[in-house]
Amino acid sequence: MVRGTAAAAGRGPTPPAAVEHRSPADEDRFFVRGSAAWYVHAGRRVHAVLCEPGDLLRVPAHTGHWHDGGEHPGHVTIRVRHPAAATAAPATAAPAGPRRHPAGFPGYDALVAGRSTAWPALTP
Repeated sequence: MVRGTAAAAGRGPTPPAAVEHRSPADEDRFFVRGSAAWYVHAGRRVHAVLCEPGDLLRVPAHTGHWHDGGEHPGHVTIRVRHPAAATAAPATAAPAGPRRHPAGFPGYDALVAGRSTAWPALTP
């Protein structure tokens, strides 16, 4: 499945992926275009992963996660779900409830503010 963010598609200011959620299956994301920060809530820690074209990110089943493409999102990923690894638990919002960013945790725009170079574009 190829997908950009909901905000990029004109469906509102806060894409659904900006809300922490969990999936019953492992998910892989291959980054095709643009960049985004993925947040993975593992135990008591939140890890920010800045993803660019060519990156592959695996989010294990039942792991809280969300992503942020910044004020002007435009990233494209290919998502692969691994249903064989899924358990009976349905996909759910994280117990802490919906949130855009934990207090004091930087969003995508803050993470890339100091970068001096742009990401290369993949050619078809």
